[in-house]
Amino acid sequence: MTLAASPRAVLFDMDGVLVDNSRLYAAAWNEFVRAHPDACQTYPAQRTFGRRNRELIPELFGRPIAGGELQRLSWELESGYWRRVGAGLEPLPGLRPFLAELRRRGIPTALASSAPGHNVRRVLEALRLEHRFDQVLAEEDVRQGKPDPEIYLTAAARLGAEARDCVVFEDALAGIAAARAAGAPCLALATTYPADALRQAGAAAVLRDFFDPELGRYLGWQPVAAAALTGEDALPLASRRGDR
Repeated sequence: MTLAASPRAVLFDMDGVLVDNSRLYAAAWNEFVRAHPDACQTYPAQRTFGRRNRELIPELFGRPIAGGELQRLSWELESGYWRRVGAGLEPLPGLRPFLAELRRRGIPTALASSAPGHNVRRVLEALRLEHRFDQVLAEEDVRQGKPDPEIYLTAAARLGAEARDCVVFEDALAGIAAARAAGAPCLALATTYPADALRQAGAAAVLRDFFDPELGRYLGWQPVAAAALTGEDALPLASRRGDR
């Protein structure tokens, strides 16, 4: 399948899309669950992907949780994740040149994440992508989390576009459902779920990363190939830390 026209805007989820970090988050979630015997010990980490702490944590404990208690538990969970990350986050292969190509073509971009705003900022800083998106939305920017379409409808509106004229990049089933409910075609990164599950959820195409030839076939134009990279985008992030 190929788009009939170039997208008006491109919307990105964060975890599992900008960075392949689902295993780190799953390990932190499982540790968090084990640390709380009153929580549901069989709540799978995979059910959390693409969703917000303010919804997940009350589900996990089977009771209403809000205010200071919710903040404390969320901080405990996120701290466990960042202990595992250290300085080890790398952008998904091909992401940086793809973002550069979108900018060259005048296609605006938005990040639309279910993560807390402080976590979004920290990830973008770690990846050195903090100035690559025209709009950045986090869980605080919407009332309803994914699979509700609110975050993608809001992101599109902030870019002056209709969601149906955008393309969404997701990795989670809840995110694909949100994109589809917003009326936007969704391309899925196979970082978190098997490709078959992503297709069954309604992904228009499944990609291994942003160098995948399927991306060019879908868009109708070929993003930069890995072999053509020079300069900063040809190097792992760890090799670029002191370049400017």
